[in-house]
Order: sequence, then structure tokens, then C-alpha cells
Amino acid sequence: MLRTRSVIMPAQGEGRPCPAELTQYRSCVVKPCYSWILGEWSPCKVEGGQCGDGIQVRNLTCMVHDGSLSASSKQVESALCGELPSKDGALQLPCSVPCPGDCHLTDWSEWSSCELTCIDGRSFETMGRQSRSRTFIIQSLENQDSCPEQEVATRPCSGGKCYNYVWKTSLWQDNERTAWCQRSDGMNVTGGCPIQMQPATTRHCNPACRKPFSYCTQTGVCGCERGYTEIMRSNGFLDYCMKIPGLEDKKADVKTNAAKHKPVNSKMHDIFKGWSIQPFNQDGRLKIWVYAVLAGGFLILVSMIFTSYLVCKKPKQQQPVPPQQKCLTLAYDGDVDM
Repeated sequence: MLRTRSVIMPAQGEGRPCPAELTQYRSCVVKPCYSWILGEWSPCKVEGGQCGDGIQVRNLTCMVHDGSLSASSKQVESALCGELPSKDGALQLPCSVPCPGDCHLTDWSEWSSCELTCIDGRSFETMGRQSRSRTFIIQSLENQDSCPEQEVATRPCSGGKCYNYVWKTSLWQDNERTAWCQRSDGMNVTGGCPIQMQPATTRHCNPACRKPFSYCTQTGVCGCERGYTEIMRSNGFLDYCMKIPGLEDKKADVKTNAAKHKPVNSKMHDIFKGWSIQPFNQDGRLKIWVYAVLAGGFLILVSMIFTSYLVCKKPKQQQPVPPQQKCLTLAYDGDVDM
């Protein structure tokens, strides 16, 4: 055994100094420690046949420990531990073993976190609810209709928080994507997001792509496989796929014929197709690049006409300057012939 003391105020001036001994020891006899120890619950014990109502039991044992660190507890007579503890007095619990054909439920789950009724991430409640559930285990197909799909128990609680729940989606991959519900704290959860607002996880072309060598592109419109070009209708929808002449690669043809309806996973392929071949949008209007091509063609035509006019125009012929005429002087010599 030991005891200690500490210096509250050290000596000052001519005062007497504090004694140096601050700790005292003395020998003692260790008293044994007696305590009740509860054991584990036993399996459900049923009286008579192999199923039905029964009980689970656990033992209450009197144990002693001598107080040393190296020693372990030992079982002793119950009288040494005194009266039985009252707050841990549950030594038996009712239980049941399901018979063939009975409804068999799993154990209850852990209580959930405290939940509030929230609107837009806010709540005016002071008390929330906790819940736990259990479900049935199918023992035979004949009794599955007599068992509940799930049992839920609730209890009041405090300290709940409100969260916002939004749907999140991955990028499209071959017209497929995943969707999940995310809480405002960043945790992915099951439930919380409205089912009617769940994003589609599969994208379909409307109308469906039933033309030979066609498939649904990443943009949600029907396109043609490699080696084929789209022939569009005036309303912007695919009419049929025409083979591009000059592409006689046998390996490519074999691959195309073996997977006629397999989508080509090439976003760049779809982008260039939309710009190079399809003149109409889905609403039937001409695309911007068509107007640009027409305007460029018109300017080229005007330039050619103007150039032809300048080339073919004849220049004015200049009038030659007549030479200066000299005046002739005639003299009469009296000849009759003149």
C-alpha cells in the first residue's frame, strides 16, 4: 500500500523547509474480489419433439480474483458472492425453433440512425425515429405466402439530422449507365431519392433502329455501322444504310457481317457522321453546316461569273491617227491633154 503528498507552498524566508519524504509504503494483505459473471445464452431448448416454443438460458457464476496482475479468476461457491444482482436478473428468455412449414424470421437488425421527416433538407420536428427490421427465411415454397416480406419496428429518438438526396449517374457506355442515390454529406445510400425521379439507365432510339446495318448511337439517334453511310429522310430519321463503294476490306466485311447489330464504341465516329452525312436535325430543319456550304458555293459561283466577265470582255480598239497629207500644187503648161 502507498500514500503520497505534494508541496502546496514551498518555504520562504526563514521558514522551515518542507520534508523530503513525499511517499510512504507499507505492506498489506490482498483481499480476494468476488463477483457474479454472466455466461453466454444457450441454444433454444424445446421440451419433447424437435421444434416449437422453448427457452434460452444463461448461467450466473460466482468468480474470485486475488487482486494480483498475474492471477486469473476462479469459480467458487455462490454464497461468497452474496445476493444475486437484480438489474441483470434475466437468466431465461422465451424462444422458438421453427417447425417444417412454419414462418422463420431472421434476428432483428441494429437500430438505424435517428431520422427526421425533412422537406428540402429542413425539419421542424424535435424528435425523430429509429427503425430496425428483420425478414423471413424461406424453408419451403408452400409457406412463403404466409410469412411477411419484412417486419419493421420503430422507436422515438433525438439528435437526428436532415439531408438532401439527389440522383447521380455515370457516363453513357454503349447506351448503358448506372444510377445511384447520394446524400448531401456525400454518402451513397439506398432509399431517400424519389423513385419516380430515377434517371433511365438504358437509352433507346425512338423509333428503334431496325434497318440493316444500323444501331443506336451515343447521341440517341440511329446510325450506320462502319463501311456504310446514312441515307436520311426529310424529317431527320434514318431511311437506310448504303454501303460505301471502294471499301473492299474482307476482314472488315467479315467482322461487320458477324456482328450486324453490335454498336461501334466510337464517339468520334458518331460525331463525324453527324457532321458529314446528316443534313437535317431531328426536328426536320437543316443543320448550320448546310447553310454554310450553300453560302460558300454561292460566293464561289458569283466569283466565277465575275472572273469570266472580266476575261471575256473585249477592250476598245483605238482609232489610228491618219498621216498628215501634203498639199499638191498643180502647174498648167498649156497642154491640150490637160
